[in-house]
Amino acid sequence: MTLLTIALGIVGLGVVVLFHEFGHFMMARLVGVQVEEFSLGWGPRLLSRKFGNTAYTISAFPIGGYCRMKGEDSYRKAIENGLDEFPREPGSFFGASPAKRILISAGGPMMPRMPANTGAAKRRLS
Repeated sequence: MTLLTIALGIVGLGVVVLFHEFGHFMMARLVGVQVEEFSLGWGPRLLSRKFGNTAYTISAFPIGGYCRMKGEDSYRKAIENGLDEFPREPGSFFGASPAKRILISAGGPMMPRMPANTGAAKRRLS
């Protein structure tokens, strides 16, 4: 295995993870959950610009990324503070209905399949 093969594998994995996170991002926006940050990569922020309520970030390690939604840490904070319920703010992940949360969660795994499914459909139709 050459260094180039390893590098291409890492880049390919990064692209798949980016598509996955973009699926969460698009579904959250579609159902009205605020996305606080969408990042390409992990680690220290190299570049960040805010458009609307969302910060778009490029981080130091370009393998993957993440999509941080408003209120997604409410569950952890409620447990740490011994609350019986966690806050359900409008526009937050836990403020959305269970059906909307399922759609947001499913958006990630479904997104990387979209280009493959689109290509397969085009071949069948031609």
